[in-house]
Amino acid sequence: MADRPILFSAPMVRAILREIAAPGTGKTQTRRLLNVDPAWHLDQRRRAAAEAGHYWFTEDLDMPGGLHVVPRFAPGDRLWVREAWCLDAQMDHVAPSKCSPYEPRGYPANDWIIEPACMMIRAGKLRPGIHMPRWASRLTLHVTDVRVQRLQDISEDDARAEGIERLKSGRGYYDHTVSKGAVRAGIWHHKATDAFEVLWDSLNAERAPWASNPWVVAVTFRPVLTNIDSEEGQA
Repeated sequence: MADRPILFSAPMVRAILREIAAPGTGKTQTRRLLNVDPAWHLDQRRRAAAEAGHYWFTEDLDMPGGLHVVPRFAPGDRLWVREAWCLDAQMDHVAPSKCSPYEPRGYPANDWIIEPACMMIRAGKLRPGIHMPRWASRLTLHVTDVRVQRLQDISEDDARAEGIERLKSGRGYYDHTVSKGAVRAGIWHHKATDAFEVLWDSLNAERAPWASNPWVVAVTFRPVLTNIDSEEGQA
């Protein structure tokens, strides 16, 4: 078991928060790229190794796997979410490493503010999630399952678990790359997997587009709205 940071965009943070508020409606899965050539194949003969979190890939199905991959996620891990954030404007010149955990901080994904010891006077500059320190994280994900698969093997249920949201009418799914109001212009998807494909390419088109069908690690988690070092985050 390990504690690791994990970066999410604002729409996916909102999907995680939706799951916490109404279980079964938001995000409980994420897919991350594996450093494996899409042309290679997973060696299915090493089932025992795969069950232990070790995967072997081969360029030729008639040859034993030659590339050993251990995903950086495993059941039992705790992931602390990094997202875009801000401190009070008077702290704009201060590096995160020099800031106190007691500073008020804001989370633009849903305009949420935490004020541990004092009020926020004015929201400061937007800070990228990649620079968020552990103490500033407000979301903890408890990993319950890890799978290695092709990106296009995602099922409808898995796409919904990735945070793809149903239309209020129930007849389809929102396009998470545009505002929900785009539904009135006919921008929506019949299938959750189609909506996920568009979302994936909006984030990964340059390095690993959907069409390349890359190898990914599919991580299932239980989200908790708390810092990883709080009592609730450790449970």
